[in-house]
Amino acid sequence: MESLRRLLGMPLSRSMLEKIVSDHKKWIKGEGGEKAELSHKNLKGVDLSHKNLTKANLSRSTLREANLSGACLRKANLYKSDLSGADLRDTILRKADMLEANLTGADVSGANLTEVILRKGNLTGADLRGADLRGVNLREAILCKANLRGANLYKADLSGADLREAILCKAILIEANLTETNLSGVNLTEAILREADLRGADLRTAILSSTDLSEAKRL
Repeated sequence: MESLRRLLGMPLSRSMLEKIVSDHKKWIKGEGGEKAELSHKNLKGVDLSHKNLTKANLSRSTLREANLSGACLRKANLYKSDLSGADLRDTILRKADMLEANLTGADVSGANLTEVILRKGNLTGADLRGADLRGVNLREAILCKANLRGANLYKADLSGADLREAILCKAILIEANLTETNLSGVNLTEAILREADLRGADLRTAILSSTDLSEAKRL
């Protein structure tokens, strides 16, 4: 059992990873190949920028400090994956399963995370400036000190999430679910929260300068 753990923790060789990615590309196109099965793999620091990993299985994988900028991970399985410190700039993650994923300190600016499942994820200190987070599930997620300036969170579910000291200046939160969310110390300057549900949310010390709260639900 111990030898199996060591084997799973060993990083893949560059040639092996390139073959897996190449075979996956063929699989996506229906030209044979094979779906990328990279669960539990040690992929720390690998360069997968601009690669097409649509529907790839990366559950519980270690992708710390990996370069995934511009990659396509649409509908990929990233359940409990470790993406701390990773480069996810402009990455397409639409409808990916990222339940309980770790994105601490990751650069996710400009990425497409529409309808992604990030429930109970850890995004502490993550850079999400300009990210597309429409319809994202961030229930009970940790986003302390995350930068979401200009992010689009239309109809996002942030219920029960911890956003203490996060930056949400000019963010779009129209019809977002923020029930029981910790928003203490959050900067919501010029943010749009029209028709957002803020029932039970903690807004103590939050900065609400020029914030649009029209028709928002509050207690």
